[in-house]
Amino acid sequence: MFNVQHPDWDKFHHLAQYGHGGFQYFLSAQIIASDDYPNRRIEAYKWASLAVLLGESFAEEIPNFLRQSMSEKEIELANQSIEDWFGIAIEAIRAGEGHSQGWSTSILKMCIDITDDDSFNSRDTEKPYSA
Repeated sequence: MFNVQHPDWDKFHHLAQYGHGGFQYFLSAQIIASDDYPNRRIEAYKWASLAVLLGESFAEEIPNFLRQSMSEKEIELANQSIEDWFGIAIEAIRAGEGHSQGWSTSILKMCIDITDDDSFNSRDTEKPYSA
């Protein structure tokens, strides 16, 4: 099984962290399958939702499925984690990081359009990060 002990886990996590939607989707699926992963529903929801936001429509089912078994607090924590991830990405990209540091083209394009004022405030609170 692919989990945190797998030798490629760090590489896959790094690619997900740098906005590569396919790896975000893969990571979310692996987290769901891992019974011993801390906060697994929150983390899987975060990575799958980010994948959807970055154009991986096939990942839509994961956050929709997870939401059914998550408490309001877990959803709130997951959404905060997503906002934190975007904040880090926006800061890094505005500071000049780009392809050479490993950021995906999708997140680089998205960050050009995001402003601090409207990044997350206009999202629907029921399902703010998934389709």
